[in-house]
Amino acid sequence: MVLTVTDSELHSLYTDWSAWVRSKRYYSPSPNPQSVIGSLVTPKSPPDGDAPLDPRLAALHLVICGATDEEHALISGYYLNTKKTARYRRGTVPVKKMAALMGISRKTFYERLRTARRSLWSRVTI
Repeated sequence: MVLTVTDSELHSLYTDWSAWVRSKRYYSPSPNPQSVIGSLVTPKSPPDGDAPLDPRLAALHLVICGATDEEHALISGYYLNTKKTARYRRGTVPVKKMAALMGISRKTFYERLRTARRSLWSRVTI
């Protein structure tokens, strides 16, 4: 069964995925603690919230991990590192700068992002 999903619904789903990716590290300790003291300190509250355990987001994450380099760079770069989606986090990159680093225009970046979103979502099976 193929579900018809609009671009805005896909954008919302990928935004939920970015919150899921940032908060899933709280389910288990880090495999590489920075220091012994750092591994003993627990944060008072997760800085990025606690995303729901949604099987669609887990399936989407597996598809993104297995994506081509360009698709992975577009999706993870935009949804995890840009100023529009990261909501006041440090180390964010403007879309114009990401497009310039890829050697494409801003408009082309958004077109490729939309194509990558659709392509990856079509591979998700739940």
